[in-house]
Amino acid sequence: VTWNHVTVIFDRSANISVYYNGVFNSVSVSFAGVGSFASGTGTFEVGNKGAAWNDGAPFNGEIKQVRVFNRALTSIEASILAQEGI
Repeated sequence: VTWNHVTVIFDRSANISVYYNGVFNSVSVSFAGVGSFASGTGTFEVGNKGAAWNDGAPFNGEIKQVRVFNRALTSIEASILAQEGI
């Protein structure tokens, strides 16, 4: 089994940045329609695409570990997490 490390950073402006094995992999995209974590109106789910994709299909694979931080990480922090193996 080959493991890959994915870091998703969601900032207060509703922008999402994706890091794959510590390397920036995606331009920031806006997910403003998902609600706000700060106001408590958003739904936080791991492993489910949810209603935004209109099928609610679950992730087809294994999710080993999940960490949630109370702030947006920097690109350096995302790289360090991948190197640490979490």
